[in-house]
Amino acid sequence: MRQAVPTYALYGEDRSAVGDFWIHSESIPARSSVNHWEIRPHRHEAFFQFLDIRGGEGELVLPDRATALGRGSLVTVPPERVHGFRFSPDIDGNVLTFVLSRLPVVPAASLMASPLVHRPEEGGEDARLVRDLIARINSEVAAGFGIDGEFVRASLSAAMILIGRIGAAGGRTAGEAERDIGRIEKLKTLIALHFRQQQPVEFYAEKLSLTPVHLNRVCRKITGQSVGQLIAERVIEEARRDLVFTSMTVQQIAFDLGFSDPAYFNRLFSRQTGITPKAWRNREQQRLVDQN
Repeated sequence: MRQAVPTYALYGEDRSAVGDFWIHSESIPARSSVNHWEIRPHRHEAFFQFLDIRGGEGELVLPDRATALGRGSLVTVPPERVHGFRFSPDIDGNVLTFVLSRLPVVPAASLMASPLVHRPEEGGEDARLVRDLIARINSEVAAGFGIDGEFVRASLSAAMILIGRIGAAGGRTAGEAERDIGRIEKLKTLIALHFRQQQPVEFYAEKLSLTPVHLNRVCRKITGQSVGQLIAERVIEEARRDLVFTSMTVQQIAFDLGFSDPAYFNRLFSRQTGITPKAWRNREQQRLVDQN
């Protein structure tokens, strides 16, 4: 049974467990060692990450591939992109996690399309400067001086600009990334309009003038999910809302969402959430009662 990819505030914490901060620095061994050197696939809702690999080896694990990491690798991970890591026990380096909206710069589209590994040989002097900036920012934040510091914001903004240039120079053009991001935004709009009609992937591909295979490839690259998974998420989101805020029966909700077979709706909901619609309704309604 396919399990939903978790969304974390940081590597393994529930979102409610982390306070109101915008930037955090941590050594890679500190987090990965307690997880047996493996960070399972997940996504971050709002955070961007830099990983600076200073020693050892590892892999960036994406839904469709794994990319080797070595000394000098710099990894960028945008929000909402599914990713994981495997590290060797001798891994050395730091991870910097921050909220993009707190910076005065707009990241290059190439950085937002997918997690990327930037090699030591890429970018020349710009790459060395990025690594120096990230190392200094990590030191500032770890020392407790940089949470609201203008120096940290300015340094991080400069690093974002430089790494965007390096990515574009390495063949990941901003134009290509912007085009794919635009396609997925249109896809999400189409799903919002048509998800109750239970339309197949072919329907959305035709609307976007793509083949189903190409659309799924772009969708996985940008979101880490297939088109079918995006549709299922939108359906379950609406189902959850109806279960809490309406008095419709589970069967009525299934029919309203375009399912001819309520039993199939029950199976889909359970597969996506790990709990039946009825049990989810009872749990959430009790939670609302307890809060009041």
